[in-house]
Amino acid sequence: YQIMLFLALADMGALVTTGTAFGYVAFNGMHFCSNVLLIGINGSGFWYTSTCACALLVINRICELTERGIWFQGWRSSLCMLLIVVYSFTNGLFSRPVLANSVHETIALDPFIPGHLPEEYPNMGNLVHNSCVAVIIPSLYLVLMIIVRKNSHQFKDSTAAQALQAK
Repeated sequence: YQIMLFLALADMGALVTTGTAFGYVAFNGMHFCSNVLLIGINGSGFWYTSTCACALLVINRICELTERGIWFQGWRSSLCMLLIVVYSFTNGLFSRPVLANSVHETIALDPFIPGHLPEEYPNMGNLVHNSCVAVIIPSLYLVLMIIVRKNSHQFKDSTAAQALQAK
């Protein structure tokens, strides 16, 4: 349940920063120069934390179903979560922030500043992370689905499953 609590906290942080705070920014027509701190908080690392925690939870479930659950017992799951937090804050602090403005929503790759080209402002960390999320998480869920499907025949023959079906 550690990983699920961690994921819930990351999701709540992401909802506050990328949901509520972004709505406030968009409603008031703010941009980076009008409120640097609030725009910086909007581009914080909660998205990275949330998506990495989703992947970690799926990996945990895969390990449990393949009888490798010991990989996440004790300090190992805490270490994985700590690595996710370090990755998220490092990516959030040392890469260009995902800016927001009221016209173009989020600006991950182009600042839309007159006289500047999109090539001057790529947020490659965000681009690579989102590309990995789009490939890795569905792949992990596909593996989980295959494992569940493969192991489901065990439940058809068990007496416990037959007792549940009888009820």
